[in-house]
Amino acid sequence: MKSVKLTKVDVKLIAKDDTIYLFDIKTAKPNAGNFKEFKRTLLQWVAATLAIIQMQMSNLLLQYLINLITHSRTIDGQ
Repeated sequence: MKSVKLTKVDVKLIAKDDTIYLFDIKTAKPNAGNFKEFKRTLLQWVAATLAIIQMQMSNLLLQYLINLITHSRTIDGQ
């Protein structure tokens, strides 16, 4: 996985339904020229969040498989 230096999130909220909200607080009158940079930041946040979720799911699956193998060996008497 490629390592990227991300802009920090100003506010992160996780709803009861596990929806993740990321906020970048801007001034009242942002520069129109900064839109491209802001869009890139949002896309990087989404990519990083999805990468973290994918890693967590992979770790859960691996742990499940390890438990399944360990449990099946116990039942077989090995």
